[in-house]
Amino acid sequence: MSIAAIRAASRQMVRELGMLDSRIGCLDMSGAQAHALMEIEASGSLTSGELSQRLNLDPSTISRTVARVIERGWVTADEGDDRRSKPLMLSPAGRDKLEQLHRFADGQVSEALALLTPSDQQLVVQGLETYSRALSLARRQREFTIRPIEARDDAAVARIIRTVLVAFGVTGPGSALYDPEVDSMTAAYSEPGSEYFVLERGGKVVGGAGYGPLANGDGTVAEVRKMYFLPEVRGFGMGRRMLARVLDGARGAGYREMYLETVARMTAARSLYESMGFRQLDSAQGCTGHTACEIWYGLTF
Repeated sequence: MSIAAIRAASRQMVRELGMLDSRIGCLDMSGAQAHALMEIEASGSLTSGELSQRLNLDPSTISRTVARVIERGWVTADEGDDRRSKPLMLSPAGRDKLEQLHRFADGQVSEALALLTPSDQQLVVQGLETYSRALSLARRQREFTIRPIEARDDAAVARIIRTVLVAFGVTGPGSALYDPEVDSMTAAYSEPGSEYFVLERGGKVVGGAGYGPLANGDGTVAEVRKMYFLPEVRGFGMGRRMLARVLDGARGAGYREMYLETVARMTAARSLYESMGFRQLDSAQGCTGHTACEIWYGLTF
């Protein structure tokens, strides 16, 4: 799908919905005001700070929007010293205004859907939901940075590795928990044919992954190593981005195949590997020493 085509369709949709106008139809309200009323209605009450997060608007814009809807009598705010923490609720006038908005917007959508077959209507719903989720995820991923490991990261990476392995109960003999490299990752991955990357968010290392030559391999196979993330990272799609970075690095280093080991209970990780083309193997490869792992995967470039 062409990026230009998606952008063109998005522009046309925005124009047809009248979103470039300073006011929505004949309702005498801005888009930000309309969205504020809808979010407050959906939650019952919201603070300005919560509204800022919901609408992805900066605090100064939200402050002006909230002041305007209060001034117009559509929203009420409890008394308090900090305006940002005051619960905002719809007034009766606000509910009436929102009902007018819903009738107007429902009419726009109904008129367009009436021109489509039921199957095309479902395609529209699925497409919009999928694309909006992807846009949201892409925005949230911008909070993260993937970069090569540095010596200052070693302690944080070691803590992450141990935290995750303990959480999944992978602590017995043959676990990566006891690998000598865990406490000196920068040095371990400074060798040719090896790289390790850390995932950083707000200056804090929250995950990592790397690759290196498969022990006792023929030199053409790289192993995905030490791919672990703190729980706060999960759900952002960063595992996919990190694994893609590792695969790109290994491919660029001249490897022709990838190998990895895991445990059955790491179901989310296994789903990720399989979605990126890894196939499950019948037996372990090389000599990693990780006898606690009972699931093996391979990928050919």
